Amino acid sequence: MPSLHYTGVRHHADTSMVLVLGLTALVFFYDSVIAVCQTWRTTNGTARGQHRDDRSKAA
Repeated sequence: MPSLHYTGVRHHADTSMVLVLGLTALVFFYDSVIAVCQTWRTTNGTARGQHRDDRSKAA
């Protein structure tokens, strides 16, 4: 009787692929957080030197 399961395929053979996909997801998440934080800093005027420019203009 035919089955949908492939015979002779080891289940633990996918471990390396899962590890690679997990690390890729972790790097993607980390880069996304950095991009959001940089955008937030830029749009809120807290980028480097921004406060110094505001203080010199006010004086």
